[in-house]
Amino acid sequence: MTPPVRPSVATMTAEDVVCLHWPVDPDLLRPRLPTPLDLSLFDETAWLSVVAFGATDLRPRGTPARLGRSFSELRLQTYVWHRGTPGRYVFSVDAGDRPIAHLFRLTSRIPYVAADGRVERDDDGVHVVSRRDQLGMPPATFEATVTLDGESSAVDGRDRDRWIGGHGRVFGAAGGTLWALDVERETPAFRPATATLWENTLFDAAGVPTPSSEPAVRYSPSWPMHASLPWLVRQ
Repeated sequence: MTPPVRPSVATMTAEDVVCLHWPVDPDLLRPRLPTPLDLSLFDETAWLSVVAFGATDLRPRGTPARLGRSFSELRLQTYVWHRGTPGRYVFSVDAGDRPIAHLFRLTSRIPYVAADGRVERDDDGVHVVSRRDQLGMPPATFEATVTLDGESSAVDGRDRDRWIGGHGRVFGAAGGTLWALDVERETPAFRPATATLWENTLFDAAGVPTPSSEPAVRYSPSWPMHASLPWLVRQ
């Protein structure tokens, strides 16, 4: 039986969401997961994703909007199972807000790292830039330009998109212990897109295999979500 989603205490809207998904040999990725997580597979393949967005209006749920904070986020994650529940294991989150990165790393054990980053949309597409600048952490740079393909919201691979979007629980293990939190969200209708990668050292920094194929690229203008308090995952 899938455990119920825990009550949400924080709200946020992800804007100009860019997702790059790479297929990866499960045997190469499985050793990077902490016990007791198992890889979640789609078509017998593991997936690594880089997800970038502008986090807007992050605040405790029910508080005035003026208390919200906005900053860029860049996540490296894969998809897992834990006792019948699908989730995302986060290798790193580069956040363009140093106090938030420090607070979330301490309280959630999701590996937030301070970075100089931005996610901006203009007539040419969405530009994502993140340069990690936190002392004591492996350096990492990501820069890409994402161009939307056509006007339709329909995309090939939408079954995979729904599968990825269904992994709502988030797992992180910064500090050596495994923690989790639940995220309530409705998977949006992603648009197809094309990415030009100018630089990407996220995989090397996280110690995960570098995919050899081109990513499947998706875009959504807005993705509201709500998060629970984190809890320690007992093994």
